[in-house]
Amino acid sequence: MPKNNKKQKTPHTKNLRLFENILISIFFLFVFFFTLIKISGDDDIFWHLETGRYIAENKTVPSSDVFGFASYGMEWIPFEWGWDVISYLLFSVFGYSGISVLRILIFLAVFFLYFRLVSRLRLNVLIASFLFILLLVGMMDRLITKPQIISYLFFSALIYIFISLQTFNREKINTLYLLPLIFLIWCNMHMGVLAGTGIFTIFVLSELAIYLKPENFRPSSKPLPKNDFTKLVIIYVLCLIVLLANPHGFKTYVYVYSHLNMKMLEDVFEWYSPFNKAFSGTIYQYLYFFFLVTALIVIYYSCKTKNLFIGLASLVILVFSVTSSRYTIDFMLIISILAVISLSRLINLSRLENFRTSHLVLSVLLLFFIISIPNNNLYRYINYRRSFGFGISSSDYPVKLFDFIEANNIQNIGSRPFNSFNSGGYFIWKFNGTRNFIDSRNIDDKIYYDYQAINNKLAGFEKKIDEFGFDYFIWFYPGLVNNSIELQTSVTSYLINNSQNWKLIYWDDQSMLFVRNEDKFRDLISRYEYRFVNPLYYIYQREPLKKALTENKDIVIREIQRKYKDEPDGSFINSMVHSFKVTVTR
Repeated sequence: MPKNNKKQKTPHTKNLRLFENILISIFFLFVFFFTLIKISGDDDIFWHLETGRYIAENKTVPSSDVFGFASYGMEWIPFEWGWDVISYLLFSVFGYSGISVLRILIFLAVFFLYFRLVSRLRLNVLIASFLFILLLVGMMDRLITKPQIISYLFFSALIYIFISLQTFNREKINTLYLLPLIFLIWCNMHMGVLAGTGIFTIFVLSELAIYLKPENFRPSSKPLPKNDFTKLVIIYVLCLIVLLANPHGFKTYVYVYSHLNMKMLEDVFEWYSPFNKAFSGTIYQYLYFFFLVTALIVIYYSCKTKNLFIGLASLVILVFSVTSSRYTIDFMLIISILAVISLSRLINLSRLENFRTSHLVLSVLLLFFIISIPNNNLYRYINYRRSFGFGISSSDYPVKLFDFIEANNIQNIGSRPFNSFNSGGYFIWKFNGTRNFIDSRNIDDKIYYDYQAINNKLAGFEKKIDEFGFDYFIWFYPGLVNNSIELQTSVTSYLINNSQNWKLIYWDDQSMLFVRNEDKFRDLISRYEYRFVNPLYYIYQREPLKKALTENKDIVIREIQRKYKDEPDGSFINSMVHSFKVTVTR
């Protein structure tokens, strides 16, 4: 009779398993609540949606810009077109809730794969839960409905497949047959597929080393049989070929390379070094430093156990992470599961495992986090701007301003808008078929620096305004109430003080709308112009307002009352009402 090698389950072991299952269940509940957030903080989602709509309606993937009047016809390849179409189709059926649910499901799937690996490798659940909580918090900037979350899913899938095959499933090489399909989907969704190709390359090279010099890696790894190693190489080559199965083939990657070499990316937050002072004191940077330390532990573990794949993968992603904050999330995602493997195998935690209070404490902590999410307290605790729920966060986008534009058909009366960089995507999505000036697709360096020159009133900006022929200005700054100096330093001060050519017809706590003083806007100007009441005059340039209160008091009062009626909760207008003791009604 064969010997039974299965470990007998004692009552104590069963109790421990129960506590582990409770902890894992609560963790997944935490993932659900933590990723159930309103669309906020990023304008990209809207031009992705508009791109999806364009492709769905025109049955073609463009190779040149179709959304900007200044960049129209310039080279632009929407290499994330697959994501764009899927997100648009989901929106068409389910609205913003549909694409939010997609985001939630993707993150649940990521952690399902990781915990599945933890279970199959019999790793420490307490360590895994703790590191995954830190990972999820560290990923806050990327818990958004954008195509890179597809890369997070496929990164976790690759790690799951490779570690499984390497550790306990050597005989099941057929699981690799999924990879060409994964890479086919991936290369039409997000260029994280290139990093995925790098991870696959590291795995193939590590298996090649084991195959050629098996004596150097025993007993931790045994070489694949010759036939299986041949299958691995064939599948790898197929995945490389599959990368060309996108609407623009190899040209896509040439475009991506040129795109990544744009000078303007130096000004983009996510391309800053993770050591940049802009991140100083943030929870993101602290967690990144924590995972840097865990990476060193992983590398030590790989050397100790002669695990070439884990060692090389950790080293490569660590090096990439220090070059740009954009890669730090990928780094933390991959290193977290490798750290769970390493720490579980390096440290004898049998006593801690037997002490079930640790699982209980972490479970209670997670429950506290979950309870703190619906009222947004958790985000306030960690000083992070996020809002629980579905839909979009109106404080992060010029919703009221764009409603005003739509109600008055301004997008069709004018044809050459100046829009703030952080509202261009929302503009083309809100006003389908109307072209913007600029958005975060980052199509052209010159247009970006012209935008900066105009917005920041750099030398020659007036000439650039005339060259582009703008007929209305959309200016948006979400943090204006707390950083009102932007009223002086931005183009708004020029436009307000150049009332002969530009008329302010709308403003609120975060945006302004100016139209050129032309006949086509005459009716709008007569109905909506703010001659004297605006935040710039109220805070910084009091003389015009003081003079108007003496010479045109009735006009000033009417403008304050009109603004208050439109925005009764506005910070600026309420301050004006209080200062000037104006009688208002909601």
